[in-house]
Amino acid sequence: MARQKGRNEDAIELILAANPERLGEPSRWAGWRRGLARAEMRAGRTDIAYRLAANHGLSEGSHFADLEWLAGYIALTYRKDGDAALRHFLRFRGAVETPISLGRAGYWEGRAHRLLDD
Repeated sequence: MARQKGRNEDAIELILAANPERLGEPSRWAGWRRGLARAEMRAGRTDIAYRLAANHGLSEGSHFADLEWLAGYIALTYRKDGDAALRHFLRFRGAVETPISLGRAGYWEGRAHRLLDD
């Protein structure tokens, strides 16, 4: 894969060019999406980071929860988009069960509400 060879740009182009379902097995791409999204976020390319995290094609599971939280964090912190952040954090809440994860969801939902002046 392009990412394994240090060609992040090629991997990003491939992932973003295709519908997640067309890539096949969205859960297998999830780790790469997360890693690439974090790298892009650190590099200041937050629009690309958001697209990588948000357009994952998953509907449940730990990868779903991780990417929803990351997309919410990017939407809130970098894009200042409280509506998008809140949607992601609510989906994150629906995907987790442990008290610490539910507390994390509540905290970030509160941060999104603050941005929205709710």
